[in-house]
Formats: sequence, structure tokens, C-alpha cells
Amino acid sequence: MALQSLTASLNSITTMDDYSLIVLTEGSGVLEVDFSNYSMMAGKAIFLSPGQYFRNISGNLEMSIYRFEGDRVNQVKSSRYLFKHLVSLGYIDVSQTADESQPGLKILQVSDDDSILLETAVKGWLQLNPFGASSAELELLFDLKDFVDLHFHESLTLDRVAGELDQNAGYLKKLTRAKLAATVHKLTYNKMVTEARRKVAFTDLSTKEVAYELGFSYPSYFNRFFKQNTNSTPQQFREDFGASPVDGFVREFSQLLDSQFKEQRFMGYYAEAMYLSVKSLSAKIRSSFGTSFNELMNQRLLLSGKQLLASGESVKETAYALGFKEPNHFSAFFKTQTGASPSGYFHS
Repeated sequence: MALQSLTASLNSITTMDDYSLIVLTEGSGVLEVDFSNYSMMAGKAIFLSPGQYFRNISGNLEMSIYRFEGDRVNQVKSSRYLFKHLVSLGYIDVSQTADESQPGLKILQVSDDDSILLETAVKGWLQLNPFGASSAELELLFDLKDFVDLHFHESLTLDRVAGELDQNAGYLKKLTRAKLAATVHKLTYNKMVTEARRKVAFTDLSTKEVAYELGFSYPSYFNRFFKQNTNSTPQQFREDFGASPVDGFVREFSQLLDSQFKEQRFMGYYAEAMYLSVKSLSAKIRSSFGTSFNELMNQRLLLSGKQLLASGESVKETAYALGFKEPNHFSAFFKTQTGASPSGYFHS
């Protein structure tokens, strides 16, 4: 296992050649992974597969990157829960666990043995069980993910997928709706969109070549599909991809939150300040940051609280500095977020 420390400079694109674990060690900001944005702060982590990329589009992010040997990953049962989860099935935060005695990334004890780290991470992921699924259901969901990854460019129907997976079509439809809030068609469609973006952004293939590789009968069909899902033509997307992705909203909202989070905790204030309705602001935050307003607020408070405590401030001083009315309110918030009390977190 190789370990690398990295300061993620703004807009610098890093494409992974190996199975990797990225752990945010300092800072907060927004990380783009495969064309989706994720709000990040110290303690959060993501697993990426070969071919996936990331770039920092907002904030200052210090990270450690652990690169695994491919053979080891394939040998660890259920490692696909980690590496095939982020983009296509949704983002989870492996720095949080259901077991309050194991706060944060302390469950991931770095070792010279890839297998130990991966097995521990799988165990933590299963504690979270973000789909609320049984073992058999999880295996089927990821069998479905594997099949879609291989055959997304074909004309997939529910009946065909169910037959290939040796499942009843009605059951598969019900399971994907219940656990993923999606359909087989939606999973296939989303995979097609991601791969179309990837080929346009990271290869020098012509639009015609990309269209045919993805199974489109005519380039004009592909152009229409691409513009419908990206609001730009393939050529425009390729030209713009390397440009700074930090739009005015991300910059303006981040600056407003950083200056006001200690005094202003409610979305109504930020919506009024940005001349938006609460509903519109909520939707733009979800689209631009990949999370909710409440989660962004909690992350900012937690990061600032950790920094103050690490600098030697008392729990009482930290609580009042962050705008909490009582120290015990801050302690309760901190424990909810980390699974440990402020004193226990820094001395465990």
C-alpha cells in the first residue's frame, strides 16, 4: 500500500490509476468526483476506483491518499461496497459510524496490510448500511451495479436484467425503488451520462466516435442526448471542462456562510441575503454542494470547533465563540457529530 500526502490546489484534476482511499486531513471545501460535487471537511473519506477523478473546486483541502494493490482489493470480500458506491449509488461518509465507541476515522487503522484496512472499512460500511438492506439484498444491488457498468450501452430492459441476475423482475423493480429510489432504467441512464461526460472530457475521440462507442446509431442522437443532460454540446463541454468550475453561487454562498455561521444558523437568513426563496436556495445548495444546508452548517461548526479545541480553547470558550448559548449544547452537538465528547475525542 502506497501513502501520499497532497494539498489539493483549486481546479487541479487528479485521475486515479489505482484503487484508492482519500482521507481529508485538514480544511473544508467542495470536491468534485466524476462530475458530482461533495461537501468535504477533515475526517471525511472517499474510496475511488481506477479511472475516477477528483478535483478541488472550493476551499483548502489537505488529504492523505492510500493506494491499494488491485489483487488485494479483489481478494477482500465485499470490497465493492466501498469502491462501487460513491458515484452511481450515492455518497456516504465513512467517517461516521453507527458505533459511538468508534468515532470518526479511528475505525480505519492504517496498516502495512491492505487487507486489514479494507476489511475494517467494509465492516464500518456495513455498520452504516446506508440502504437499510439485508445481506442478500446488498449482494443483489451490487450485482445489479456490476451488470449495469458492463452493459449500460446496450438496450437494457428490466426483464433482461432480471433474467441475467436470475431474479424475478417484479422483485428487482420493487427492491431498486425501495433501496435506491431508482429504477433499472434510471441507473442505466445515469451511467450513460457519466460515461459520455468522461469520454468527452478525458479522451480526444471525435463526437462521432464517442457516439458509436456508447451505442448511439447516429451522432445527432448523441448530441441531443448530451446537450439535454449537460446544457452544452460535446465540443463546448470539452473546451470548458478545464476551466475554473467555481461558479458565482458556490463562491458567494461559501463566503457568506464562512462570515455568518457563528451568528446565523437558519436558512431563511441566507436565502434573503442571496435574494432567493428558501426552496430555491435549498435546491441550489443540493445541486452545487451535494448535500443539505443543515449538513453544511454542521460541518462548518464542527470544523471550527475542532480547530478551537485543538488550539487549547476550553469547551466553554469554544461553545461561546461559536454562538452556542450553553457549553452543554455544544458538547451535545459535538457528540452527535463525532460519537465522542469534546474532551474524549481529543484524548481517545
